[in-house]
Amino acid sequence: TGVVVVSGGTGLLGGLVARRLVEVWGVGCVVLASRRGLAGVGVGELVGELEGLGARVEVVACDVGVRSEVVRLMEVASGLGPVTGVVHAAGGLVDVPVLGMGGEHVEGVFGGKVDGAWWLHEVSLGLDVSAFVVFSSVAGLLGNAGQGNYAAANVWLDGLVAFRRAAGLAGVSLAWGYWEESSGLTGHLGAVDVARIGRVGLRAMGTGEGLELFDAALGLGRGLVVPALLDGRAVGELAGLGGVPSVLRQVVRAPVRRVVDVGGGVGGGVGGGLVERLAGLGERDRVELLGELVGVQVATVLGHVSAESIDLGRTFKDLGFDSLTGVELRNRLSSVTGVRLPATLVFDHPSPQAITAYLHTTLTPQQEEASVEAILGGLEKVELTMSEVPMDIGSLKEIGTRLRRLTRSLESQQQEVMASSGLSHDLKTVSDEELFEALDVELGDNI
Repeated sequence: TGVVVVSGGTGLLGGLVARRLVEVWGVGCVVLASRRGLAGVGVGELVGELEGLGARVEVVACDVGVRSEVVRLMEVASGLGPVTGVVHAAGGLVDVPVLGMGGEHVEGVFGGKVDGAWWLHEVSLGLDVSAFVVFSSVAGLLGNAGQGNYAAANVWLDGLVAFRRAAGLAGVSLAWGYWEESSGLTGHLGAVDVARIGRVGLRAMGTGEGLELFDAALGLGRGLVVPALLDGRAVGELAGLGGVPSVLRQVVRAPVRRVVDVGGGVGGGVGGGLVERLAGLGERDRVELLGELVGVQVATVLGHVSAESIDLGRTFKDLGFDSLTGVELRNRLSSVTGVRLPATLVFDHPSPQAITAYLHTTLTPQQEEASVEAILGGLEKVELTMSEVPMDIGSLKEIGTRLRRLTRSLESQQQEVMASSGLSHDLKTVSDEELFEALDVELGDNI
């Protein structure tokens, strides 16, 4: 009974919920608030449909991010009868990776969603509101590339409801999954974006499914509900990559993984196994293996069935990558290689081939170049160590045996060098230097 105010009420989800409130929940009067009011696309048809269902409808042009406008909205609603319900469905997206995020990207999301929720909460405190429903998002629980600002705003909504309930007020936050029907929030998404959402483990909800989940969520009596459809297979694949969201780890157990630190040693798990495999290959085979690995991940991010149709020499920009797909590629390559890759990977290495070369350099063990200086330095270290470490007769004998073996090997190499360089063993023809060198070889430390 009473009047229900729906912010974002003329948008796709707001309109669907308004119909549901009238048709299923028996609400007799709804106030639909939106920035454009009656000037919005399809608003006249929505009002006619709701009135056809027997409801009284009022449309108010209102920016809920502005307190004075929310006060005016509630005054209009209260003039129609007691306000008993608020549904906050307003919101907007400004997708951008965190590294490129500025204040305007945060304000563009927080204005309608966070400020709007707070003003609706504050202005309705003196009213007998029995239902205070906010539309949050599963992005706040699972995370989503490029939506750090949006995720934070939605977690704030979840916190507002917890705050209200702790104070004895009504409240439920619905952390929605992905709706199949295109809305103002999702209308810009292309096939690559939709495929990325699917890889996170979310299945698109049909309108009927979403509204049934809406009914079920309101009937649970819980403060935070996640009306979403999960794709178990996709979540399992995420677990295999070590990237399953923390909130789902009780549902799908991810394997223990260790990561290769680019600046340090190699751990176990995927990274260690890959490094060991690369170590047993020649350079051409290593590059080919890493190229295939990069190609598969590029194809996956772009939604291709295989990497065969992708020219790995083209730049990521020409392949159709944007900042979000670049972030996903970096995350997937970090998972499958076990390498903690830089966030700017795609910008620093602007083609699949460039990333392949980078991984080859990063994952291929760099052998220290052998040199005479390195050998002499090692011998000097042995001499210093022997003078500092106390040893018994057994240790001395064992070390002596090893050194004599090394000396014999060295003598053999010296003789080969002398023979190959034409040094004569005829004492009548050898020079003094050759003679002394020969004596050193033959007598060694015995003189």
